[in-house]
Amino acid sequence: MIIEILSLAAALEWIALGVLVFFELRSQKRRLEEAIKELENAIR
Repeated sequence: MIIEILSLAAALEWIALGVLVFFELRSQKRRLEEAIKELENAIR
């Protein structure tokens, strides 16, 4: 019983970590796209 609860808790932790990584990467992508736009505008 306790092992099942711990396994469920571990699975939920991995899901939460995956969600955090997803949003962090999305944020990084947005910042990178803005930086690329600024570089393109500076080149023109």
